[in-house]
Parts: sequence; structure tokens; C-alpha cells
Amino acid sequence: MDLTDAPASMLPQIEAALRQLRGGLNLLRIGDMRRTGRVSVVPGGGAKEVQMLPWSSQWARWGRIGPAPVAIAGEEVEVRQTTDYFQNATAALRAGVPYVAVVEASATVSAHVALSVAGAGVAAPLGVVFDALTGAVVSQYGPVNACGATAAGGRWRCWLTFGGQAGDVLAQAYALLPAHGLIRLKMRRPILAMQAGALPPAYVPADSVSVWDEYGVQVDGAGQTGATLATRNWPPGLTLRAGHWISYGDGMHMLLEAATPDADGKAQLWIEPPIRRSPADGAPVVVRNVTGLFKLKVSPKIRQEGMVVKGQTLTFEEDLNAYS
Repeated sequence: MDLTDAPASMLPQIEAALRQLRGGLNLLRIGDMRRTGRVSVVPGGGAKEVQMLPWSSQWARWGRIGPAPVAIAGEEVEVRQTTDYFQNATAALRAGVPYVAVVEASATVSAHVALSVAGAGVAAPLGVVFDALTGAVVSQYGPVNACGATAAGGRWRCWLTFGGQAGDVLAQAYALLPAHGLIRLKMRRPILAMQAGALPPAYVPADSVSVWDEYGVQVDGAGQTGATLATRNWPPGLTLRAGHWISYGDGMHMLLEAATPDADGKAQLWIEPPIRRSPADGAPVVVRNVTGLFKLKVSPKIRQEGMVVKGQTLTFEEDLNAYS
């Protein structure tokens, strides 16, 4: 755990706060800290994927080539001249995985917006030009698998799909407008995500709607012990990847091996640490925003350079009293 630089005068307050954690006087809830961002949702299918573009709705934090926008209102940016907004994905793409890129656009007259992806994560630069008035596909280039647009709340949700390869990518939302500046175009909510099910995707904030728990995953059977947890209510055919975190009660468990639910939605999960206290049949299994109760194991180590506190090292252990 690292701190931003702090003056040495704050050291007593930092130490006082850390002492309160010693011996489990105050328990700390620690969770899976992977990025959430926004997620894409397949209507009717329920599958969701994590957004790979940071600050997707904060246009001031995107790179920009071209004039300043006419207005930025919440998630929506309005432009009237050719402007290219670009942003790197948060992680490298993976070979053989299908991806989807999306941007919402609207205009009162015919105006074009290009959605494109380039970089080592694609075989060649690719993109599609859409008409923000009608949603029609004007042109496309590169290895695009499929593309289209769907009306959504007075806008067009423009999307394209492509196959990834190992490497980083740059996503672009490009307003293509005449130089006279009389035509205005609005863009919002760009997304880059692994493709999940049929298209087109809709949107929800990841911090208000969970990724998996609408399936109501449960413990399948009472009296379970050991390193394998039987579960049910998974969507058949969904692949659960090794390294994902789950929990029941106050404990966190990592999947040590990928698993695929059977036709009845049941899956045997090899977990670490193993089952400490046998859960009840039907107990809910949490698979998103997983947290557990932890306490400070040893005294913290504070790094100080001159008059500046540069950071501290905290070592936590799980509070096993949560299982007693």
C-alpha cells in the first residue's frame, strides 16, 4: 500500500490511525480491486463485460485533436468541427477473443462519426463511419467482423465487433464535420469491451448493477468440506476463469482452475483457501465486488525520506473469527 507524498508532520496521525488496526481492534474489509468502470449489457441475455476504456464519460480526460468542444454536459460532448477523441485501453487485448467497440451519437442533420481501433492488438487498423442522424453505416475499413446501430433514447448506439490479438490498442471517436462549423454532433458513452453474447449492447454503471448476481448463484448442497465448492444457477456454457474471486459469508476464495457449468447450471469450483465453515444449502455466492474481513498482522513499516513520508507497507491476514 503506497501513500502519496506526505509531510513528516503528519507521521503521528498516520501512526495513530494504523495503531487502531493492530490486534483486530478495527477490522478492514478488503475486496477484489480489479477495475470496474462501465460494463456492456446484452438485453435479455444478462451477460456483461467490464469496460476497457478509463474515464469513458469524462471527455476532458480523453486525448483530443481538433478544436475545443462547443459544450460538455455530463457524459455528452457536442462538437461542430472535425475533432478526434482518442484513448488507450486499460489492458492489452488477448488473441482469439472477440471485442466490441461502441459510441452513442446524435445529430439534427446528416453528420458522420467514425468509430475506430488501432494498435498492436488488432491485425490492422479498423473502423466504421456512421451517420449520426439515421444510424446508417456510411463506410467501413479493416478487419471488422460486424457493425450496426440501434436507436436508444434519442441517439444511435453505433457498434462494431472485431477479433483481438495480443497487444495494446487505441480507441477513437472521430467527428467528421464540414469546416463551416454549422453542423453539430453529439457523442457519449464510448466503450471497448470483450463481446458477450448477441449485440447490440446497452449500458449500466458497474457500481450500481452487479455483473453476475442477477443469476442468483447459490451453494449446491449442505455439509460441504474440502477445496471444492458445489454451486448452482450459473448460465450453462459460461466459462469461469481461474483467478476469479468468489465469496460466501465474510470469506474470499480464489478459483484455482477454470470451470464450465453443465447444462443444469451447476459447477464444481476448486477454491483456495478451502472451505472453512460449511455453508448452508442455497447460501448466496457473491462473484462481483467480493470482499472479506481482514486485520493487521504486524506493525506497519513506514518509509520516510528526509521530511517526507514516501509510503508504508501493511500486512493483513484474514479474520478467521468470522467463521467461528
